[in-house]
Amino acid sequence: EPKVNTSVIAGSYGLSDERVVISGSTGKLSYALNGGNLFSWGYRERSKSSSQGGGIKLGYDASDYFRISVDASANQNSYLLPGALTKDQMIQYRRQYQPGHDNDDGMDRDASFHLRLESILGSYGRFDLDFIYGDKTIAANMDSWWQWTTTDIKTYTVSPKYILDKPIRGHDNKLTVGLDYYTEPYK
Repeated sequence: EPKVNTSVIAGSYGLSDERVVISGSTGKLSYALNGGNLFSWGYRERSKSSSQGGGIKLGYDASDYFRISVDASANQNSYLLPGALTKDQMIQYRRQYQPGHDNDDGMDRDASFHLRLESILGSYGRFDLDFIYGDKTIAANMDSWWQWTTTDIKTYTVSPKYILDKPIRGHDNKLTVGLDYYTEPYK
């Protein structure tokens, strides 16, 4: 049967945080879906922030010795930047934003995709192979510093590993041998 977990949090300064997870399985297929929304006006003027995201994971047990899973997720954050205050400004009104920071804000978006293959080799251990792709964009608009940047980061990972988890001379042992190939071109 599908299971549903939800949570809702509310707090000061307009804080609201809602989350939902739905998971279950049918036959050899398992699944999980999740989503969330986070929002706050912030303690200071111009310190609003928000985040929305979600993901999905699917798993398939092809046999007692082979499993494949795939998951994908996406998230977006946006925020206003109120700037630093002097001691005098804090004494005057600590929740104000720094004058001249009227248009300072930022945003980042990221998405990822993960494919995993798991092969159980019986008493000879297990072999896992992971492929991961990530795509992230970070944008900052800092009119007060005359700086406007957008950064794109793409991540590629391949990670094969062999795992042997068995006792040797009455002591639990776990041997992991693998290789991580990771590249992140930066623009």
